[in-house]
Amino acid sequence: LLIGICGAQDYDKETIKNCIKQVVIIKARGNSEYLHVHKVLGFMRIKFTDWEGSGVIISSDGIIVSNCHVVECAKTLEVITHDNKKFKARVLVEDPHADLALIKIDATGLDPMPMGNINTINEGDDCWAIGNTLGHGLNVSKGMITSLNQNILHCILVERFLRFNAKINHGNSGGALVNSKGELIGIPTIMKQHDYHEQTLYDYNLAIPVYQVQDMYKRYIELNHFYRSWLGLAIMIDTPENREFLGIKTSSDEGYLVEWVFPNLPGANAGLKKNDIILEINKVKFEKLTAIQDYIFNLREGSLVNIKYSRNGEIKETKATVQKMFCPPEEFPPDFCLYHFLGMEIDDSLKVTSLRKNSPVEKMDIPMTKIKSIIPAIIFDKGFEQKVKNMQELSMEIRKSHIGKHQFALVISWGKSEKENILFIVDDNLPFIL
Repeated sequence: LLIGICGAQDYDKETIKNCIKQVVIIKARGNSEYLHVHKVLGFMRIKFTDWEGSGVIISSDGIIVSNCHVVECAKTLEVITHDNKKFKARVLVEDPHADLALIKIDATGLDPMPMGNINTINEGDDCWAIGNTLGHGLNVSKGMITSLNQNILHCILVERFLRFNAKINHGNSGGALVNSKGELIGIPTIMKQHDYHEQTLYDYNLAIPVYQVQDMYKRYIELNHFYRSWLGLAIMIDTPENREFLGIKTSSDEGYLVEWVFPNLPGANAGLKKNDIILEINKVKFEKLTAIQDYIFNLREGSLVNIKYSRNGEIKETKATVQKMFCPPEEFPPDFCLYHFLGMEIDDSLKVTSLRKNSPVEKMDIPMTKIKSIIPAIIFDKGFEQKVKNMQELSMEIRKSHIGKHQFALVISWGKSEKENILFIVDDNLPFIL
């Protein structure tokens, strides 16, 4: 087993050497070559019959954390430890929303990597990325933390990615990002983001913060499985800009703005409506968006919560029973996507009923009453055009546009000339869900 250290100076070598012992190589075998578009993080990978990644030992009895995209769809998994011992592995739980997975090997007496505290990390801190670089064995690369709160296009559940500049390559995904104490602070992954304006792909060296790993492991140990609960709401942080975005009049009530209520889910069943302001849940006022999300996500399915909220300045209360989350972003209904990204409200026949103030469509001065069609389009083939007649057909076509290299884009047409057709590329942040 090849082990190397790249560009690392002025650090405790024994600490890093010990970390290497706590990282493993993962070899996956699938059925055939296929394209994989990550459902949440918005990037594309090509997987072949065999592929490799990394993992981190987090329990002495063989539980290993890795990226979900490293192990999902694998027919078989093989884990190779630092001393070249080989084990068959099985998947325990997957969380595609956060791109994490736990796998298990039949082994005892392993040395698990200690977990750090995300709140003690600062920009500029040294860090080390350890993983199976390009499938050539475990390597270490030194760098530093460049951002603590990196937000990534299309990610709805991980608000605080760690961004770092230690060199990593394919194969490092699922490995370890450690601090100077040899503690796990994140799970590295390379994410490709497409700048549609410059038509350029950018690589981001990011790490899923360790608290996500801790939450997943804790829930698995307690429940022997893993899921997230939700109320079926899209929410926004309470800022003057977001209030203007939603058309909410300024008031003294501060909380989380309800952008959308998904039908037939707990929030809707509890009577919550768009533009309500959530003030408290179970008498707790949450200062951070991640705190209110984590609170709901970690409740057991069927838990009853009391919600205090404001509607048009009037304080109200209601109760809701949380459900298991099931809705990945590409299955968000098209009426919500059109409202969130373009500011358009439509009925089932695709007739535009209203435009949100300062929305992209309104800023283009497109006459709402004259919009004739809303057509899913393909970025790489702008000649693509297909008529859709109702919400169901639009939903089907949008879902198709997430396959392979297709991206979610729409052509808004209100006339016959080219100047009366505009391609809108959905390249904004997805909402935070609750």
